[in-house]
Amino acid sequence: LPQVILHPNFQHFDINEVEPVIQLATPKCNDYWVISGRSVPSKNLLFSIRSFLKSQQSKLKVFCRETTDKNDEYVQIRQLSEENKNRIEFYGNRPQSELFSALLGAKGYIFSSKMESCGLAAFEAVSAGCPVIYSCLDSQFFLETCEENRFVPRRIVSKYSEAIDSINITLKDKKRIKKTMENKWSSEAFGERLRKAIGV
Repeated sequence: LPQVILHPNFQHFDINEVEPVIQLATPKCNDYWVISGRSVPSKNLLFSIRSFLKSQQSKLKVFCRETTDKNDEYVQIRQLSEENKNRIEFYGNRPQSELFSALLGAKGYIFSSKMESCGLAAFEAVSAGCPVIYSCLDSQFFLETCEENRFVPRRIVSKYSEAIDSINITLKDKKRIKKTMENKWSSEAFGERLRKAIGV
């Protein structure tokens, strides 16, 4: 397993909020993609948006949490979303359950993060039946069970957009992906997997 670094923002994740949405809800297969994360450079959300815009896909939902960091990442994300509002829906900081509901209906999840605390975002997406486009190996052990995922060795916009366009899943595929991951979403199973990853 890769080295895992716990980030202070890990405290925002609530497994009790995740379980009922992931386990009980039924997936849908709509024609939109999702990205999510804090508005910091390491999450690389601007890159994800630009990669999507270069693809042939029609709609992207952006769940972006503003931070107190002294950077203009959030402003740039809002501006790029506004400039392309015919293809991008900006949701800002919304309840985690709303993000999971969006994932349950999404065609896929773009995950171009440069560094991860433990890759929860990717795990959440796959558990909702979403194929993931990713480069960050910190979270690879959450993605190994889904053959639809696409690993892109180098973060290049054209490579990501090609990977995005290569995803062609059906509702049956989403249900199968979600079913594969369901047994990993109990608090006990997730805690044990995280404990082993951290090495404690």
